[in-house]
Amino acid sequence: MVWFKDEESRNLAFTLFNTKWIFAWWAMYGDDLNVTQDILLSFPAVFENIPEAEKKKILKLSKKLHDSMTSSVKWKRNAGLKVGSWDVSNCKETLNELDLAWAEILGFDSDLSELNFQYFSTVKTASIEAEEPDLDSELA
Repeated sequence: MVWFKDEESRNLAFTLFNTKWIFAWWAMYGDDLNVTQDILLSFPAVFENIPEAEKKKILKLSKKLHDSMTSSVKWKRNAGLKVGSWDVSNCKETLNELDLAWAEILGFDSDLSELNFQYFSTVKTASIEAEEPDLDSELA
């Protein structure tokens, strides 16, 4: 469990933790199995340094992502218990917007092609490969 000082910090972290940036961080520094609090909180982002305009944009996307994710939880029975899992396939547009917004905040907007290459060469699913976004064109 991760605790945050306020709702804004929690919502900013929620968006960051769902980006390809955190996936790449975990792939480099994690153990390829567990996503731990230490890995998540070691990412070098200081929320207090985010300009207000960008922060407002991220927080708006946070609500959009939360609403989309909670409306598409997939439920199944596991050992007699009802267990939910997140289906983010309907969130791709919002997730791509978040990758781009965080790239700009982190100063890595010129590195999106490398980020996408890392992600799509690591995550192997037909639906993702078939719909690989062209985030570089969004920067033009």
